[in-house]
Amino acid sequence: MIRGPSFPLTTLLAAAISLAMQGLPAIAQGQPPAPSMANAPSDAFSAYLRAQLFELETRFRSSASVSSFGPEIDRLFDVAIAYFDPARDMDVLHDIDLLRRQIRALGHFKPEQVAPFKALFAANPYLSATVFDAIGPDDNTAGALRVLKLLADKFPDRVKDPPATDPRAKQSGKKPQRLDDLVAAFCIVFDGELRSAAPLDEERVVQLFEYFSTNFDRMTGSLGHAPELLAFVVSTPVSIEELNWAQKGYSGNRQVGRLYGSIVYDSGAFEFGRPKKILSQAGGYTLMNIKKVGGVCVEQAYFAANVGCAIGIPTVIVGARGSDVAHAWVGYLKQIGSKFEWDFDEGRYEEYQSLRGDVLDPQSGKTVPDGYIALTAGYLNNSRNQNRAKAVACFDAAERLAAIQLANTHYPPELASDVPKPPTVPRPLGVATQLQLIESGLRFSTASRRGWEMVARLATARKLSGEQLDLWSKRVIELCGDDYPDFAFAMLSPMIQVITPIEQQEKMWEWLHGKFNQRKDLAAAVRFAQGQMWEDAKKPTRAWDLYTECIERYANDGTIILDALRNAERLLERQGKPEQALALYQNGFSRITKPDRMSNEFAAGSMYVAVGRKYADLLERAGKVIDARKVRDAVDVVIGKEKKAPKK
Repeated sequence: MIRGPSFPLTTLLAAAISLAMQGLPAIAQGQPPAPSMANAPSDAFSAYLRAQLFELETRFRSSASVSSFGPEIDRLFDVAIAYFDPARDMDVLHDIDLLRRQIRALGHFKPEQVAPFKALFAANPYLSATVFDAIGPDDNTAGALRVLKLLADKFPDRVKDPPATDPRAKQSGKKPQRLDDLVAAFCIVFDGELRSAAPLDEERVVQLFEYFSTNFDRMTGSLGHAPELLAFVVSTPVSIEELNWAQKGYSGNRQVGRLYGSIVYDSGAFEFGRPKKILSQAGGYTLMNIKKVGGVCVEQAYFAANVGCAIGIPTVIVGARGSDVAHAWVGYLKQIGSKFEWDFDEGRYEEYQSLRGDVLDPQSGKTVPDGYIALTAGYLNNSRNQNRAKAVACFDAAERLAAIQLANTHYPPELASDVPKPPTVPRPLGVATQLQLIESGLRFSTASRRGWEMVARLATARKLSGEQLDLWSKRVIELCGDDYPDFAFAMLSPMIQVITPIEQQEKMWEWLHGKFNQRKDLAAAVRFAQGQMWEDAKKPTRAWDLYTECIERYANDGTIILDALRNAERLLERQGKPEQALALYQNGFSRITKPDRMSNEFAAGSMYVAVGRKYADLLERAGKVIDARKVRDAVDVVIGKEKKAPKK
């Protein structure tokens, strides 16, 4: 597992230096020739790349400039991309890419601010590599580096690499626990919004790091240390006092989701519109007060999630998709045998089991489906996800090739005559090569969402051939379908939507429907997408049949029935038959199971209530006032607002 450059950049292989002899062969750019390496051994090209990297890094560290090194490192990265051997050269590709990312990142700072960062990177190669490998395209790189420097300045003994030249010193035991991943998690959570210059809340960051670094050994246990997972821990909004309280009371509890049900439900707030009890408590909105007086589903989820954070368990608050369902539950990472997985079932009552929830991603700041979060368990589950650094290099290489092609940059760079012969012919430009690099990255780290999203963007931009779309659809199912079906569906949908002709797209939807036939919510989403496809193709009859299938077959499998009813109603309006909407909603309402196994306070967000209210409105418009009143009464019973008989 690469936790930093495979060799500190300032202590490269002696073999690379000796092969370079008294000079360093250079990429042809008018530099003086160096001693010939034409007859070097087969690994001479790798040594050449190492030597070039060493020379470039040495000059960069000692120079006050940053921008002048950008073209040089890009050129070296381009050479490495063109010729590297995946079986042998991944480490050097990663290390070149790492220096490239450092140079690009320092371009965000004023010249007088650069020197401390250069010194920090040079003295702490493992720490800086871990942080840079965690920074993603949605992160504010400058903000992340400000967090890194803050923590390195405030906690040097906990944060910085141990003083040694041998890379094995990382395991020397000089520190009780390597905190690189924890530092990286802080960097990607507290970096601030992308392209934002908002000031960093240094006091809050320092307080939180003091808490988590002090308790790190006993908190995380066997759950591992991936920055992408620790982000769900350190992003807690609660005070240090609350964290200490939760640590004292719940340390060692690995089933934190069950704490959801330990909070008494404040029924009065919902049923009678009374203010929540938690809002009037001395001390305010705290974990202690929630435990004392209870709350509604939001407080139940908030309590369980933040107690989980306090004891080192990655947790999230999940909200139901769409505005028609108002419910919150908790998700948390748990271990079953040797496998890790996210559990999203605590507080997810029966009526909500088929709903896909929404979660705030603490790294990107975006709201994403809970299936995206489920994918992160893969960082701990198998060996191929232990090569995250190599995956980052592959993804960066693919993006670099796309940029080269877009800018019409000369590629591959010409090599001087004395450079060792590369082991392969240069990789060509084009989408096929980009896909090869992305696939290599995903095989190194299946859990890296970035790679999947790169493929989805290529598909949405219609840059993939029919054969490539077919191949990658199978890749998604192969690598994600069984363990992460929600994520697989999210990736496959935009890929299938661009397939032409429409008959071929229909075949792919049918294939996907078969893959997800055990997940009715996903199967329903496939049918709905097919309906939209045919509606867009001006085939209303086929679209109507598919929307009707959603209504009649999947009425109790999530929110899809409401969307299907709306789209079907739109078809009727376009055909000049709005009066038939009444029969449409009558059909839909009659197929929804009346909620009777969950609390009344949750039923207000059910499809029974949402569709029932729309059906009652249509009945009133049609002059069927008595029928409308019956439907409204049935809805009121479900949400606990049935009228009581007047007292005599």
